[in-house]
Amino acid sequence: MESAMPEWDHCAAGATQADATGCRGRKAERYSRCVAHLEQPELLDFLATLSAAADVDFRGVTFDVSLLGRILDAVKAPTDGKPVFGTADFTEARFSGFTPLRGVEFRSEAKFDGARFDGSVDFSHSVFRAGASFAHSVFEGEGSVVFHEAAFEGGVQFWDADFSHGIGVVGARFDGYAQFGGARFRGESYFQGLSFADSVEFEHVTFEGALYLLHSEVSGFMSFAHATFLEHVVIGPISGADHLEMVRANFRAPSEVTASARRITYTDVRLEEPAVLEASSTSVELDGAVLLQPLTVASRPAAESRAEAGGFGMAAIVSLARVDAVMLFLHEVDLRRCSFSRARHLDQIHIEGECRFAQPPSPTGPGNAWPFRWTRRKVLAEEALWRARRGPRRGRPGWLSSVEAEESGTTPGAATVEILYRNLRKALEDGKDEPGAADFYYGEMEMRRHSRGRRTTERWLLQAYWLLSGYGLRAARALGWLSVAMLLTILLMMGYGLPDASPAQRATGTVPAGGGRVTFKIDKDDPKNPAGHRFTGERLEKALTVTLNSVVFRSSGQDLTTAGTYIEMASRFSEPVLLGFAALAVRGRVKRGS
Repeated sequence: MESAMPEWDHCAAGATQADATGCRGRKAERYSRCVAHLEQPELLDFLATLSAAADVDFRGVTFDVSLLGRILDAVKAPTDGKPVFGTADFTEARFSGFTPLRGVEFRSEAKFDGARFDGSVDFSHSVFRAGASFAHSVFEGEGSVVFHEAAFEGGVQFWDADFSHGIGVVGARFDGYAQFGGARFRGESYFQGLSFADSVEFEHVTFEGALYLLHSEVSGFMSFAHATFLEHVVIGPISGADHLEMVRANFRAPSEVTASARRITYTDVRLEEPAVLEASSTSVELDGAVLLQPLTVASRPAAESRAEAGGFGMAAIVSLARVDAVMLFLHEVDLRRCSFSRARHLDQIHIEGECRFAQPPSPTGPGNAWPFRWTRRKVLAEEALWRARRGPRRGRPGWLSSVEAEESGTTPGAATVEILYRNLRKALEDGKDEPGAADFYYGEMEMRRHSRGRRTTERWLLQAYWLLSGYGLRAARALGWLSVAMLLTILLMMGYGLPDASPAQRATGTVPAGGGRVTFKIDKDDPKNPAGHRFTGERLEKALTVTLNSVVFRSSGQDLTTAGTYIEMASRFSEPVLLGFAALAVRGRVKRGS
């Protein structure tokens, strides 16, 4: 960026009363003018002092194609004929027309700070052995700027650079950091096949044209923090990055991002058009993302991820705090450590495919012996954290390891977790996934059962519901209790319910003296309580008949003692209920959405 008066001893050619500065070019060594204003003999003498790897200082000089070509010819290496500079300072230089810097080697620092390029620029196959700086440079020509297969062996800076038209960077190598902070890209930006050995930053950058950043490798940190995208965005595949950051970025056009990184942050990002994020083996943070259009987050398995994770290369969502989930679509992602707390409209989130949730501790894990065991179900990270810190039997190793509770922050309450389960259950039910919603219903009921804010009677009722059938979702538990109830009924019937023998019938009547109609009265003795052998094969058969009939509310037709009558009544009430719980549980697991 030009200042009022150059800091160097400048040429001042063409100075007028209105413009006392005149030419801003630095005076050439041993001359009173810059290289652009030297007379022909002086220019030839100056060029004769140059050789391969020469240090040059052309601050503020205005170059045309002819002058630049003569300087490049003067610094050509005798071995391969390529131009070679040592330290090259082109600060605030101006290049008019086409700038052919193709294949130039800069062995020491190259500075183009504040330089202005009025035409097409070609840095293809150029090599920057040390640092390179294009801070505040302006590329305003009609043609594009290309850095195809350029090599930056040191750091490179494009702070506040202005690219009026397109830029193309294909196959370039960046061995040091690359910084584009505050740059402005007015035309299409095309980057492909790049290799970044260090961090690359596009912070506060404005892309007024489309951005294509394709098939590149990043070994360090890649940041688009506070960037603004006004046209279509395609980023990826990006591989190897340690961290891909989109913090407070503003997408005003559709975007597609595909990356394999350890961490991706979309914190406080604003998406005004549909967006897709595909990631593999990645931790994704969406805190505070503003979704005005659908955002689809999906896993993109990579070969190296499958090898490392036994076939899984899933993107792991870790936080949805402050996100309005109405426009959020999650497809086959890892939600085992995801925090749903403080997300809004979770009942309208879209969870699709085989998304993975946390699981209860293994039944064979430490301290998890029968009957204190958990069956497999989908568990939210908030429940695992609550059980590890505040729930009954807190501190169990299984719960701690499932969400790394020792590193987590505030522990949610049971009532909060209950609401999360309820909203997610509704979201799956609205998506016609009744079987998938069953686990969230189970979790909701668990939190209701343990919530201290509930009345004692309600909690005891829920305790019984859980114990008998797992809230109508555990068929094996209900059938187990049904088997116990039937066995108990059989034993009680054999011991107390069946009489010794069927009561005999007696008919009594009176014959009129003169003959006529005889009326008989038939009586039956009351059943006698058993006194002899109670557990016999015959009594077992009768008790089994009574019990099986009671399951479907049918009378057995057997003569029973008084105790047997009450036993049968209790059996006819309880056992069909348990059978109904089992049927309900089976239906909940196989029901299809309608």
